[in-house]
Amino acid sequence: MNHAQAMAPLQKEAAIHAVYQFLADQGFEDTLHQLEAESCIPYDPDELANAPSTLLSALTSYHASRSMAIARAEHGPRYQEVQAWMKSLDKKEEERVAVETGRLQTHATNIIAVKFQPNQRNASEADEGSEKELVFASGGVDKTVAVCSAQSNAVLRRIPVSGPVLSLDFNPADPRLLLATCMNGGHSVVNVEKEGEEAGLQTQVNHKKYVVCGRWSPDGRHYVTGAHDHFVHLYKQEDDADPAAASASASTPARSWSLHRRLDLGNPVESVAWIDDKHFLVSVREDNYLHQFHVDQEEAVHKWNMNESGDNHVSFTVLDMVVSPGREGHAILLATDSNRVILMQTGSNLQLRNFYNIQNDGYSTPRLAWSPCGKYGYVTSQDRTIHILDIFAGKVSGKLEGHAINVRDVSMHPTANKLVTCSFDKTCRVWSTELEATRLQREG
Repeated sequence: MNHAQAMAPLQKEAAIHAVYQFLADQGFEDTLHQLEAESCIPYDPDELANAPSTLLSALTSYHASRSMAIARAEHGPRYQEVQAWMKSLDKKEEERVAVETGRLQTHATNIIAVKFQPNQRNASEADEGSEKELVFASGGVDKTVAVCSAQSNAVLRRIPVSGPVLSLDFNPADPRLLLATCMNGGHSVVNVEKEGEEAGLQTQVNHKKYVVCGRWSPDGRHYVTGAHDHFVHLYKQEDDADPAAASASASTPARSWSLHRRLDLGNPVESVAWIDDKHFLVSVREDNYLHQFHVDQEEAVHKWNMNESGDNHVSFTVLDMVVSPGREGHAILLATDSNRVILMQTGSNLQLRNFYNIQNDGYSTPRLAWSPCGKYGYVTSQDRTIHILDIFAGKVSGKLEGHAINVRDVSMHPTANKLVTCSFDKTCRVWSTELEATRLQREG
C-alpha cells in the first residue's frame, strides 16, 4: 500500500467532517444525518462548534488560485498592477471603524438612504483655518433630505424632494450638490447649503417605476439614474462650466442637466457605478453580466461575465456595487442576493476575492462602502449588522452591531475614516475607530 492509499481514509474522514460543518451551519439537518448514516462516520457537534468553516475556506482558496491562473494568462500587465495594489493594502496602517460614536433620529419615518458629504468646507466661516464640519445627508419616506452634522449629532437643514428617497449621492467635484432618487420615478438635485424650497435646483420625473440608484460621474459633469422600469437615464450638464471651479465660489451658479440618453437594459436595474469620467457599469436582475457603457454611445461597450466558469447561468443578482477609492479604480465590490460579496478587477471578468456567509437573500437590499485607503469594505446584512471585509485577507473580520432593525444604507467619509449608517429603526449612527472613540470620550 503506497502513502496516498494509506492517507485516503484520513482524508475521507476530514472531508466528511468539513461537509458536516457546512451542513450544520446552513441548517441542513436531515441531509447531515443521512450522510452520517451512509458514511458511518460519527457527527460530533461539540467538536465542530467553534471551528472555522473548512469547506468555505477551501472554496475561497480554490477561487483565488483559479482566478490567479486565469489572470496570468488573460490579464497581463493590468493583473500585475492590481495584484501590487492588493498587496499594498496589507501594509497600510488604516484602522477599521469599530465603535458607535453618534446617533440621531433624522426622520420620523423610515430612513432609506444616507451619504457623507466629501471635502466639506465650513460655509459659515471663511477662514481657511476653521474646523471642517463633517456633514452627511439622509433621505426618508417623508419626501425630505435631512442635512446633518456628524460632530454635533444635529439636523442642520431639511430639504423637500420629489418623492420618498431611495438613494443619495454628492457631486464629487462640487459637494454642495446632492442627487436624490425617489420612489415616484423622479429625482432631485439640491444645494445642501440652502434650506427648504430654496435648495432645489432641478427636479425631473422621467422614469415609470422606482428610481433605485443614482450616481454622479467623478468629474461632476454627468449623472445616471437606474430604475425598475428597466431603463438607465444619463444626464449631462448643459454648459461647459467646470464643476470643481464652481465649487470654490461662495454662491451657487444656476445649473441644469438635461437627459442625454435612455438605455434599455431589458430587466429591472439595481445598481450603477462609474469607473471613470466617461464609463459606468450597470447591474440588472436576471442577468449574469455587468454592462459597461460610454457616455457617448447607445450600446454597451463591454459586458463582464460574473460567472467564473464563463457560462450564462444566473444564480444571483448584484444589488449594489462600489469602485475602490482613488482615480485608478482597481477593483469593484459587488453585493449579491446570495449571501456573498464579490471583489472583481475593473475592466475584466477576474474575481479577486469572494466573501461568504453574509446574510442577504432575494428580499434584501445590501449596501456597500470602502474605507478611505481601500483596506476594508463594509456591507449591510439582513442580520441588522454591518460586516467588515478585510480586502487583502479575503475574509470577514468583524461586525458593527447596534441597529434594532435592518440596516438600509451605509456611507464612508472619503478622508475622515468615519462611517454613517441608517436603518428602519429610524436612526442614523456614526461609527469611528477605537482610537477616535477614545479621544472623543476623553474630550467629553
